[in-house]
Parts: sequence; C-alpha cells; structure tokens
Amino acid sequence: MHHAGTRLLAAPVAAIEALAEAISADNCQEGSGVSNCLSRLAGEVGRPQDDRVRAGPGLDNIPSPGAAGAAPTSPASGRGNLEAGTLTQTWPEGEPQVARAVLAKRFAAPAEWGPHTIIEVLNRSVGEGDLVTVDAGAHRILLSQKWVARRPLSLLQSAGFCTMAGALPLAIGAKVADPARRIVAVMGDGGLEMGIGELATLRDLGLPVTLVLFQDQSLALIALKQNSAGLAPHGVALGLTDFAAVATAFGGHGRTVTSAAALEAELAAARDRDRFTLIACRFDADAYDKAF
Repeated sequence: MHHAGTRLLAAPVAAIEALAEAISADNCQEGSGVSNCLSRLAGEVGRPQDDRVRAGPGLDNIPSPGAAGAAPTSPASGRGNLEAGTLTQTWPEGEPQVARAVLAKRFAAPAEWGPHTIIEVLNRSVGEGDLVTVDAGAHRILLSQKWVARRPLSLLQSAGFCTMAGALPLAIGAKVADPARRIVAVMGDGGLEMGIGELATLRDLGLPVTLVLFQDQSLALIALKQNSAGLAPHGVALGLTDFAAVATAFGGHGRTVTSAAALEAELAAARDRDRFTLIACRFDADAYDKAF
C-alpha cells in the first residue's frame, strides 16, 4: 500500500481507520485489490499482543455459540470469550465493530438490484441453523466481503481450488448428512452450466435444497481479470438460459427474479417446499465493476 503501511502498524482501531482511508483514496497498489488490503489488516489487527490470543486445539473443538459447553459472549462489550483452554480473544477498543462498519460501508449496495442486494437479501433470509454453500466466481468474492455468518462453519466454499460448480455437490452432501437442516447453494450461471446434471441428483434423492443463481450471462471474474490486464473480453460471454424452465424440467421449482422483493418472497416460499427450488437472479455483469 502507498503511504498507509506505517499507519497499519499502530493501534488496531487506528489501523482500521487508516485502511478505510486508503480504500477510499484508492491507495492500494495496482492489482492488490481490497481483498489484499483487508488481508494486510487482518495480519496486523489479529497479531497476538501480550496475552490477547492463546491458540487452542483447533476450530473443530470450539463449541458453537449456544451449544453445551460454550462459554457466554458479550457482543455489547466487543469481547468474545471461549474458555476451556480453546481460544481467548479480547478486543478492548471494539475493533471488530469498527472493522464491520468499514466493510459494510465499502461494500454497500450501490443500486436497488444487483449482486450486492442479492447477497443482502439472502443474508437476511437465512436462519441461525441454516447452511450456505457458495461457488467460485465474482459473486463468491463479493459475498465473502459482505456475508455475516451467525455461527461457525455455516458457510462452505472452495476457497483454495476455487472449484466452479462446487456449491451444488457441497449442498447435496450437507443435506444428505443433515436432512432437517435448510441448505442454500449460491452459484453463478457459468458454474451451474458446468454441473447442471446434479439437478437430477437433487430430484432423485428428493432433496429440497434452495439454489440462488447469480445470472449475469458472463464468466464475470475472468472478464474482470481480462479487463485489468488490458485485454479485450474473450470467451467470457454466456447465452441466456431459462434456468427456471430447466429446474422445472428436472422436477424442481424454478423462478426468475429481478427485484429484492421477488427474491425475498421466493426464498420464504422455498422453506416449505418438498422439492428443490432454483431462483435465477438476473442482472447485468457490469454491476461488478469496481465492486471489489
């Protein structure tokens, strides 16, 4: 980062404020992007100071909030405390709340409809016990910045290999393992077209999974990378598939939506359905410009 690096070494709150200033002033190095700026912030703010962080036996052994054996937390004080020798974190200056406010402002929805709004509507719709899987693509990067998880391990994604079409088999496996749990798969149209045959698996196993499809008729992340490299778009445009009709042909329920209200209504209706639901959210790929 230009000029902001030394400020990131100061107190945590000052570091977050410096990050916000750097983002707003577009001071990140070319190609670094907001994600790298935030990663730098996480490295500084999350660095052990005195006895603030004690590593425990691992995430799998940390009880979920509200579970038996879980220690109480105090969100109002900005502190989270998980005892039993697992992990102790203290944020005396309310750093998490400040960081969340910075992220919320930076990635706020710029329009009434588009990828930002779709994520916000979905985030409001899911319950504490629901599980969401997300596919690789521009929508996953944006969702990772905006998503507010209510409990650990409630958002599954292919972060390392960035596997396209991965959200659907992840959702299928999660639903088979826990039939009573609501499962939502978030995918792009390019990813779904690579693994669309898995809709037959949903039908044959009778799995009422909800699919939220970001349909922008583009391999948007590749298009963004081509543009940042100064290249003309090549091989990234997709045709307009009627995914609602495809879902119906596979024995599910399909709808196409173009508004937040319609998406909210379809997500609510999908809860009570005994078959899978596919909600195709159509928008223009240009909505990702300068989104992250």
